[in-house]
This record gives sequence, C-alpha cells and structure tokens, in this order.
Amino acid sequence: ALFEAAAARAELGETDAAVQLFGDFLEAHPDSPLAPAARANLQRLD
Repeated sequence: ALFEAAAARAELGETDAAVQLFGDFLEAHPDSPLAPAARANLQRLD
C-alpha cells in the first residue's frame, strides 16, 4: 500500500509526500520486487 500511495502522491504533484512514502516503502521492503521502481521514482522526484 505504501508504494501505491507514493505513486498516487507523485501523480498529484505532491512531491514531498511521495518522496517520504517511497522512502518509507524502501525502509520497510528493501528486497521487494518494487524496490527498483521505488528507487527510480525517488531519483526522478529528487
């Protein structure tokens, strides 16, 4: 749910919230299959 929430925030232009949620997702699930996408989104938003 964190990844989806982060993606939704990013789509809405809520960059700070998206960065926080993607970071939270990576802390909680560093080995998830979605982790590379979360890292890529963090780089794109930064």
